[in-house]
Formats: sequence, structure tokens, C-alpha cells
Amino acid sequence: MQPQAVLLSAFSSLAVPFGYERSCKLTARTLNQDRFLLTQHKNCFGSDSLTSLLGLAGDLEMPSEGLGWIQSRFDKAELVHLGYENERGEPLCKLYLEYPYPATASEGVNSSKGFLLHQAIKWYPNSNRHLITDYRCLPSLSKKRLFSFVEQCLGPSGRLQSLWVKTLLERVCKSELPMILDVSEPESVRRSFDINLYDFSIRIGELKVLLEELFQSFLIPTESVDLFFEQNYGCVLGHVSGGINRTGEPFITLYFGVEERCGK
Repeated sequence: MQPQAVLLSAFSSLAVPFGYERSCKLTARTLNQDRFLLTQHKNCFGSDSLTSLLGLAGDLEMPSEGLGWIQSRFDKAELVHLGYENERGEPLCKLYLEYPYPATASEGVNSSKGFLLHQAIKWYPNSNRHLITDYRCLPSLSKKRLFSFVEQCLGPSGRLQSLWVKTLLERVCKSELPMILDVSEPESVRRSFDINLYDFSIRIGELKVLLEELFQSFLIPTESVDLFFEQNYGCVLGHVSGGINRTGEPFITLYFGVEERCGK
């Protein structure tokens, strides 16, 4: 069974609903929509949630080092996200642990360095290749610092995309700033941001002209752009992430249309 089918089957067998979110990743001349993310509270994986989760990770051929990584952090986590992506023809699996939002300044909520909100392990099934990704929430950025951070992540080669993100935020976030995450992988050159826009309840169709400009900046073929709007026009835009990927090229990822799906 393919990894994406294993994931969907495992979540569909749960006794409670789960979150299902789609996304698309843009790189030069490529629009990848073969990716999704599933979300559930960690205690919903059965009477022994950790054992069940480790079993699922094993079914997805996670390297043994990854199983130990989950065990060492599971108690501190609150939510679990599992994802799949077809990365240039090769399946990539992802497991995120989301930690509770800190309640006090002593836990870093007001720190300029932010606090660790998510950690993820990403791996290629049937291989030992895997990476750990850290997601730090930056809760106290001003608008100026937020724009500067976006520019820093995308670098000189992503100048057009930086301007696009700034235009998007100026249009959508007029009275308050969104949550932004600083994303890093110690073992790769990746550096990126993740901006949460779900609270602003804006639909992809409302941003059609602006999104077309983004697709043009990546030289996405017209037929791919048309299909994207045909499939997702009414979906709420959730997250916008971007920066430099593991091969050193600029990227932007759009997350959208999160929905509740029923278990068994």
C-alpha cells in the first residue's frame, strides 16, 4: 500500500473526526499539489497512543532513529500531524509534534527568539534518509520586522516572492498581524517562514489576481494555474510558507481548505 493510502486508512479508522488539509508548493516552473496533512489530538490514537503511533510510523517505513525521536518527545506534545508529499516523484512522509502554547513570559512567549511550537521528522520510506525540522513561533514581531524576516528567508533570488508576501499581508492583515513561525533544519540549508492566515477567513477566489501574480513569478504553466483555481476557488487560504528549500531555491507553499473528516 502506498504511503498516502496508509495514512488516510489509519486516520479514517479512528473513532473521532480528524483534520484534513491540502496544499500546493511552488518552485520554478512547478506547482505540486500532490500533498496533504492530517491532524489529530495525540490521545485519539487508541488506549496506548504512543504504541499505536509508533506502529503507524513503522508501517510508513520510518527509520529506527525516528521512532526513538518520537518516544523522547511524545509526552510533551499535544497534537500530532502526519503528512505526505510527492517530492519530484519520490514519496516523502512527515510527522509533526505540536506542543502547547506557553502561558507565561518565562516560557518564552514574549522572547524575541520565540518558542518551539512544532517539531517534525521527515523521511523517505524504505531508506535511512530523514531530517528534523524545528518551528519556532515569533509572537512579538512588528510589521517591519516581519517583512524583514520574510525577505531574509527568501533571499535575493526570491525578491519577487518577498514583495508578493508583503502585498498579501498589507491587503489581508490590516488591523492585526498573523502568527509567524521561523522554520529551520539544522542538517540542511533550508530556512523559511510560515504565516497562519486562517483567522482572516479569506478565500482563494478573493485573491485570484494576486495569486496569479505569484504563479507568474514562478513561471507556472497556464494550464496548471487554471486547474488550481478550478479545484480550489472557494477554499479558505490557511497558511503561506516560503523561503529557501533544501536545494537552495526559493519556494512558496499555500495551505488551504482544512476540513473535518469522519473516522469510522
